[in-house]
Parts: sequence; C-alpha cells; structure tokens
Amino acid sequence: MTFKLGVFPSETGTINNPRSGGNCAVDPNGNIAETDETNNACSDSVNVTLASTVYTDPGGVCSNNTPCFTSITDAINNVSPSGTIEVGPGDYSENVSMGITATMNIDGDITIISLILTNGTMNGKSSKITLTDAWEYDGGTFNANTGTVSFNGSSAVVPQNISGGLVTTFNNLVINNNGSKGVAQSSDEIVNGLLTLTTDLDTSSFTLTMSGTATSAGTGDVTGKRKNAWGSFPVDQRSVSVIRSTLFRSTAGQHPPMSRLH
Repeated sequence: MTFKLGVFPSETGTINNPRSGGNCAVDPNGNIAETDETNNACSDSVNVTLASTVYTDPGGVCSNNTPCFTSITDAINNVSPSGTIEVGPGDYSENVSMGITATMNIDGDITIISLILTNGTMNGKSSKITLTDAWEYDGGTFNANTGTVSFNGSSAVVPQNISGGLVTTFNNLVINNNGSKGVAQSSDEIVNGLLTLTTDLDTSSFTLTMSGTATSAGTGDVTGKRKNAWGSFPVDQRSVSVIRSTLFRSTAGQHPPMSRLH
C-alpha cells in the first residue's frame, strides 16, 4: 500500500521519514516543476535548504521563475544568506526590512511603504523605487546605479523621513509629497543625478550635497543646509533659510547669486 503526503517545509533542515528504514519519493511522476528533476528518490530523509535565488512579483508570475513570492519580505525570509533576490516590478503594500547579507536587485519600478536597509546589498539598477513612508539606511550597501528614488507620502501627521546612520547617495531623487508635513532629512544625503522638487524638502540641521554631476528641476524649495560640488554655501541660521531649486542648476566652481537666498 502506498500513502502520499504533501509536505511544505516552513524552515530549513532535515525532514525525517517517520518510518525507520523506509523509503520516500519526491515527485516521482514529474508533475511539479523542480530546480532538479533528477532528485526523485531519497532514503530516510530530505534535506531542505534556502534557495540561492528567489523572485518576487505582486501578481505571483515572476516570468515563470521559481521560487516566486508575492511579497519582498517573504523573499528575504526564504533566500540563502549569500543569495540573490530579484524584485520584479509592481506595487508592494509592505514595509521592507533588509537585514541579511544577500543581494537585492530591483528589476523594475516598484512601490513600497518604507525601507530599512541594515545589511546586504541593494542595487537600484535603472528602476524607480517609490516610497509612501520612510527611508532608513543604517548598514549594508545601497547602489543607486542609474535609478530613481521617489518620496510620495501624504501624511498630515508626521513628515516623510530620509534617515539612517549612513549617508545615502542617490542618483535621481524625487520629492513629491503632497502631505502637509512634507519630506524631512534626518541624516546627510548626496544627489549625483537629477533632483526633482515638486514639493519642498526640509534638510533641518543636516546637509544635502549636490555633486558636480547633479542638476535640479521643479518648483519646490530646499530649506536648511545645502552643499555644492564647489563647497559649502553659508546659510544664515538667524533667519529662515530657503534655497530655491534654481540654485542647484549652478555649475561647479560658480557661486549662485546671493539674491536667490532669502
């Protein structure tokens, strides 16, 4: 007599055959797509390990790649420490916390609630990462590549924060928050590409550095500290310091007109 039992392991380790000395078979008929279709026979146990590469897609398709997760968090929890997470495009309604030594590739435009990066490597590639809440960079490596990070919050209670113990170097940065509290820096940040100010950015006591390759666009303002490629621009802390977005169009080595500060 043959009994068939579907097993869905929730963690890595060894699944033991309940009958000592018995035999087991894994998908003997080849009805399920496996990374290794030749491992259908086993003896007393099956070893379960984390996948070296995992994929995400809110629609659960992942271009037919497996294993496929609809959640970035689930992908993080199921990849090996030295593995790779291939994040597909789409709207992920979740807070993402990257705290493992794996590599995360953003393979298309995504929307998430918030991001905390404390370990591993995140590659923005040419994609757009849109956040409706906070960005926190405390560890690991963020490679902006040619991508864009956009802050699109709408809170009327607290500002949308860009924070962390490490300086984030953005390629393109978009400030497009339509909440009454706007976007606020709680750490120093750098922009190498295009800074788009649809709404205002408050740097507070921290510094926004525009590199020699950076440009700007939009009608919003930067309030607080700003540093250009040619050095720090003095800000009079005794008055309200508003730096118009047009200042950022200055080329390296040229100081913007003093009349633009007010």
